[in-house]
Amino acid sequence: MEGGWVPPRVVVLEFPSYEKAEEFYHSDHYKPILAMRLKAGKSKAILVDGYSG
Repeated sequence: MEGGWVPPRVVVLEFPSYEKAEEFYHSDHYKPILAMRLKAGKSKAILVDGYSG
């Protein structure tokens, strides 16, 4: 709606908590996948703390 950000696609991953998402991102398991993802093309990643109600 604002800011001019019009990505060609959006992927949403859900984690049990913000801390678990950070833990996964920095994990040894994800490191090789991250390297491949970054090499494959341009991308942006954001971490959003959601609401669990």
